Amino acid sequence: MGREKISGVYTITHMQSGTIYVGSSQDVEERWKRHRKELVGGYHFNRHLQSAWNRYGEEAFNFGILEETEASQVLRREQFWLDEYLGGSVRLYNIARDATAPMRGRRHSLETRKKIKDILAGIDLSAANMGKRMSEETKKKMSLSHLGLNAKPYPAFRNVDSGEIIEAGENLTKLCKERGLSQAGMCDVIHGRQRRHRDWVLADDPRSAAECLASGTSGNYPALKNVWTGERIANGWNLRKLCRQRGLAEGQIRRVVNGQEESYRGWVVEGKYKRGEKVPLCSYEYPLFANVDTGETFGPGFDLKAASRERGLDHNAMYALRNGKRSSYKGWQLGEGGNWVCVS
Repeated sequence: MGREKISGVYTITHMQSGTIYVGSSQDVEERWKRHRKELVGGYHFNRHLQSAWNRYGEEAFNFGILEETEASQVLRREQFWLDEYLGGSVRLYNIARDATAPMRGRRHSLETRKKIKDILAGIDLSAANMGKRMSEETKKKMSLSHLGLNAKPYPAFRNVDSGEIIEAGENLTKLCKERGLSQAGMCDVIHGRQRRHRDWVLADDPRSAAECLASGTSGNYPALKNVWTGERIANGWNLRKLCRQRGLAEGQIRRVVNGQEESYRGWVVEGKYKRGEKVPLCSYEYPLFANVDTGETFGPGFDLKAASRERGLDHNAMYALRNGKRSSYKGWQLGEGGNWVCVS
């Protein structure tokens, strides 16, 4: 028995700022899967939502169904909610303001207008190459490609860990298959887009093995340490797999690795901070809170709204407390050292 499809209006909400994206679908679950796939892949059609996703990470967003409705009414109800939000103080990620005609009130680029004009005029855009002859070099490349013989030559490589040398050869594809390497990664090393791939560098790379291995640079990510739990992750090659296994946002961890963020859920680059130094909790949604009347504490954490609900507190007031707009709320204040954690 197949799953039951839900048609209606949905929202994708950035929980911290309250900015939302409003959409509708005759199959809301399938549409959310598509949104998530495009956002994780970095090619979502809405540039504002994609930019926010890249900056804050998946865990900062919440997907919810605003209203279930008949399949024939989804666009009409989406327009109702767009008008409702546009008339209020809620910020929207939506670029289009008309659910039935997304381009209404907007203008196509000159290039797009020319393509539309050519199509309406009956011009086949693929006819531009009709009658042209391919060069002998192009034909040869296509022939070798079909035969699987389009080998790519490669220079000599050196393994900075073991010292092993791979002599220059003629078939990079075959080499990568034999050694379990990524051909794209090795091509990046060859063309200078990255210094190493899985410990392999160009044989004439002047850096020593110690330099390459320093700070965990022998893999796609360095050694990481959680300043809350003391857990350590050794440097490795597959950051995406690591994040999936631990339920972490790959984009946020990459920002930590690249030095764009200090920490994420307590994870920092190992060796960046010395014992006793303080690390700012810039990646937590909320810091430590303490109640001066009862002595109770909670935090830091990632969902202040849920934590407030559990304790019967107004989450808006707690957000104001966190942002420094008020000094206390029902005895709650920012805890001692609430904005920092000390590395042990």
